[in-house]
Amino acid sequence: MATGRGFEINSFAKALPHGGARANLFSVKIPSLVAGVFNHNKTSESIELVAKATTIPPSTIEPVEVPFYGRTFRLPGGRTFDDWETTITNDEDFLVRDFFEQWSNSINGHATNKSFTNLGTFNQNGDAAGGYTTDAIVTQYSKDGNPIREYKMIDAWPHTIGEITLDWAENGTIQEFAVTWAFSWWESVATDKTGTFSSSSNRTAKR
Repeated sequence: MATGRGFEINSFAKALPHGGARANLFSVKIPSLVAGVFNHNKTSESIELVAKATTIPPSTIEPVEVPFYGRTFRLPGGRTFDDWETTITNDEDFLVRDFFEQWSNSINGHATNKSFTNLGTFNQNGDAAGGYTTDAIVTQYSKDGNPIREYKMIDAWPHTIGEITLDWAENGTIQEFAVTWAFSWWESVATDKTGTFSSSSNRTAKR
């Protein structure tokens, strides 16, 4: 009696020649300077160590439904990009939390209702210095520590800095908070057909 290949353990093993990509081997980087935010270089190094959870973003093309004689045809419509979320471990110096609060305040001041940054403006190098956005990068690593995949969120900015829960009953819990990001689009080596994608790629020509 013939059986499907799904019953053959050797076939499954051959489908994962590298042993599978691991969900816990990643880093989050905020590499370029954001205007009005202090201690950026030190914070950028810290974020790479304390960003404990995130996602590789989905790829979504919304369908357009066209009725025709009682049938509905679903045609490809526009591409959409959902919010991106990271979870940050908080330390007693509140360094990373302070970084995000400063960033948010520079976009719209808590008390002043004014912007302290140049909304939507990029410098001649095509990065966000002088503006309110930056390109956030998620790097996937192999089990031997080598980077194997990058996803870059273009024009990213934090639109929600999540709450930190405080509770007298919590004796052994380290604080953490979520940061929810808006961004314009994402890129990876699979979507960049110019063959020039890298963590230091200049995106000026792509605008």
